[in-house]
Amino acid sequence: MDTNKSVMDWFDLADSDIKGARDELDSGGDLYASSLCHNAIEYAFKAIITHVTNGEEPPKTESLIVLDKKAQLDDKISKEHLVLIKELNYLYAEASYLGYMGVIIQRHSKKYLYKLIERTTELLCWIKEQLPNISNDSQVK
Repeated sequence: MDTNKSVMDWFDLADSDIKGARDELDSGGDLYASSLCHNAIEYAFKAIITHVTNGEEPPKTESLIVLDKKAQLDDKISKEHLVLIKELNYLYAEASYLGYMGVIIQRHSKKYLYKLIERTTELLCWIKEQLPNISNDSQVK
């Protein structure tokens, strides 16, 4: 498969999920917003991994920490973004257990979830911006 197409497919999925998180909140729901934020970053990391490995399939993990390292962005990512990655990992794990799904809704206000989406969107944009840098770095090596 064409590596560039795979990279764009991953980014398309990421864009779709961040839009889905916004749509979920805008329509009055809030159950899956944090999971969709997590998925958006997961897919963005998988896009970068696909690029840096010349089309190899990304690892089958949902850990954003693992994916960040595999994408070779761990030494470039800001502390603020790293905090968000850890937060998204925690929320995703929490939402994966049926008994805790309602806890997320009770614990986090819509204001918090909108801010989470905003922060996730910023991280997603930053990850996308790294693609040209990765291309340039790999040409130097």
